[in-house]
Amino acid sequence: MFRNKEHFYIWLSGITDGEGCFMIEHRVTNWRRGKKISLVGLPSEFYPSFIIGLRADDKAVLEEISQQLGFGYVYYKKPTLRGNASFTLRVSGKHCLRLIEIFDKYPIMSKKRRDYQVWRSFTLARYMDVKDYEFLSQCFRGIKEVRKYKNLNGSVGLKEQV
Repeated sequence: MFRNKEHFYIWLSGITDGEGCFMIEHRVTNWRRGKKISLVGLPSEFYPSFIIGLRADDKAVLEEISQQLGFGYVYYKKPTLRGNASFTLRVSGKHCLRLIEIFDKYPIMSKKRRDYQVWRSFTLARYMDVKDYEFLSQCFRGIKEVRKYKNLNGSVGLKEQV
């Protein structure tokens, strides 16, 4: 499908502009009997993730992305009252550092660039062992700004999941 990796990365940047979503997920966790479970009121952790969602008939496109990247997984989403069934490609954890390398070289061109910059800062802080709490505070202030912008304009941006 792609002549080389550079063509794929340029295309990935474009499809991300239209269909991608940079997220910082909030998970409340506890270890019990060797299983990680979510419980409200317990210490929380934040994780970066990235998704691209497409209609069910475009599943092969998401599988191609996952194959080209060498990571990420594709899962099925049932139809909702408002739409059709779909598939989503999800990348999370330290694999997000590889996405940063790609999107820094092949930049996001749409207004989603702002979301990317906040997500990028958070991801680097999360996985590069940053102990600068002022820097981390700036990351979270950036998240609040994006959320405020999202609420005012109705656009999709960074999301928090519990």
